[in-house]
Amino acid sequence: MKWKDFFYYSESDKKGILLLLVLVIGLLLLRVFWNNSYAPPDAIRESDSLKTAFETFQKTLIEDERMERNRAYEERRKAFYEKYKQNDYAYKEYKPYEKQNYPTPAYQKQEKLSPGQTILVNEADTADWKKIPGIGSGYAKRIVKYRDLLGGFVSVDQLKEVYGVSEELFGEVKPYLKLDSHIKKLPVNQLSMDQFRGHPYLNYKQARTIVDLRQRRGKISSIKTLQMLDEFSEEDIRRLSPYLSFE
Repeated sequence: MKWKDFFYYSESDKKGILLLLVLVIGLLLLRVFWNNSYAPPDAIRESDSLKTAFETFQKTLIEDERMERNRAYEERRKAFYEKYKQNDYAYKEYKPYEKQNYPTPAYQKQEKLSPGQTILVNEADTADWKKIPGIGSGYAKRIVKYRDLLGGFVSVDQLKEVYGVSEELFGEVKPYLKLDSHIKKLPVNQLSMDQFRGHPYLNYKQARTIVDLRQRRGKISSIKTLQMLDEFSEEDIRRLSPYLSFE
């Protein structure tokens, strides 16, 4: 930048500076007049008039500047439009100033089961579960995830153990459920403690007890061995029995 550029002013800047100089000179004259006169109300009215004129001029400058920016933006927009319109690909790819009509994706309505139709609770995937009235994507994912952690449902009542499934909802979906025998059992004499803990019916203390007992006494032959341990209640044994294998 050259030193001369520091003394360059636009037309609006020159007008502002000129008005400011006039205002300063006017205030100086007013001060002299005030010191030599005893009519302060007239001086005050004159000062207010100058202030009002200056504020009006400021607003005019701001409005002119805004209009100039809008005009420059419109010129750039038209130049951009004309440049890319000559190239079909670029025009279609980059035209930002024209509204484009994109096709609305078609969503297929979820088909629901009719009264009397059922699904197999241990074979159904999330899509099958969503066919049941009252079951959406969230419930379907939770049901399948919990079922897989269990190893399968041995009773349709276990559906009530899924988070969010109330008695009311269970009553609505129960007529659409059919129990099957696809159950995945836990090999008690092979799994590690962490693998045991992945089952919803086993806690940390119970999993540790099974592993410790196996290490001290060797192979566990039946669930009766676990039944004699303090860590397992009668309810625990009842729930776990269908899911344990002692081979």
